[in-house]
Amino acid sequence: MYAVPRLGTTPLFRLWNPVIHDHFYTTSVDERNNAVVRYGYVSEGVACEVYP
Repeated sequence: MYAVPRLGTTPLFRLWNPVIHDHFYTTSVDERNNAVVRYGYVSEGVACEVYP
C-alpha cells in the first residue's frame, strides 16, 4: 500500500455489521452510505486504494 494514493485509484471502503458479524467492501460512496443507513453497517474507513 502506498502512503499517498496513486493516480487513477479510488478508495475501497470497509464496513462492519456487528449484528451479523459481516464485513462489506465497496468503492461506491452511495452504496457505503446505504449500507450504514439501511442495514446497520458501521464504516471502518478506507481499507486501501484500488484501481477501478
